[in-house]
Formats: sequence, structure tokens, C-alpha cells
Amino acid sequence: MSSAPLPVQLYPKTCPAQFSCPSCHYSAQVVFHDPEAFAEDEPIGGRNRWMQEAALEQAQQKLTRRAEQALPLVPCPTCGFVQSSALRKAYLRAALPLVAMVPVVLPTLTMLFGVIATPSRMMSALLALIVTLLLSLTVVLWGKQRLVTEARRAVRFDRAPTPRNPS
Repeated sequence: MSSAPLPVQLYPKTCPAQFSCPSCHYSAQVVFHDPEAFAEDEPIGGRNRWMQEAALEQAQQKLTRRAEQALPLVPCPTCGFVQSSALRKAYLRAALPLVAMVPVVLPTLTMLFGVIATPSRMMSALLALIVTLLLSLTVVLWGKQRLVTEARRAVRFDRAPTPRNPS
């Protein structure tokens, strides 16, 4: 029983999406390019055609979800509007690593400052808290900026928008 080799299917790197601005009601078809995709084409593995089709379907759904998250972070090409709720969500996604980082960093810094830097426990705890807050602020601001920059690079408009004349 010899089976024919399966045709090579590649993971999708782009997907079409619909951009619409809630402010000026501009609407356009865009192409979302996955910023996490490899430069080379990556084949979908699998032992049979059904496994490959399921993996392809999952990859397309994931790509579509990423496009839906990125589109609100892209400024409207006609009016420049960016949804403030999308920016708040970007801040929350950027703050997610803090859930794992703060419980480790804060006690570690408290112990470190207690041994090395300050004579009192209260002062070492306060110093550790200040350093942790500055580190957290840096992580959130950097993460949010990275998410917004990736989203803006990933979304490409098919054609240049025509400015609207308010009449």
C-alpha cells in the first residue's frame, strides 16, 4: 500500500480584512500581514490531508483574530482617528507579563536591598517597591508601543484614500 505524497500546504501569512473608521465612517479593504510569520514559507505538517486541513483552518482563524486586534490600533488614513478603547486594550495586553514578573521581582529586590543597600527593612521594601513600579511602567509603555507599531506595520491599505470634503 503506497500512498501518494501529500501536497505541500503552507501556513498563511496574510489575510484580507475590512477597516472601518467609527469617526468619519471611512471603510476600506486592507491586507493584514502577520508580523510573527517567518520570512520563509513554512509548510504545514500532518500525517494526512485532514490533519493538514485542520491545522490550516486553525492558522487562518488565529490570523483573522490577530487582524481583528490590530485593525483598531491603526489610525484612519482620512481623519487619523484611533479608538481609545483599543489603546486601553493594548495597555492591558502589554501589562500581562507583570502578572508573572511582579510577584518574583518585588520580594527579590526587597531581600536584595535589605542585605546590600539599606539599614532598615521598611526602607528596603520602599526602595524595592519604587524600582518595581519603574520597571513595571517601562514594561507596559514599551509593550504597548510595540503592539501599536506592529499593528500599524502589519495593516496595508490596498489603495490610497481619497480625502473627504465636508459639504
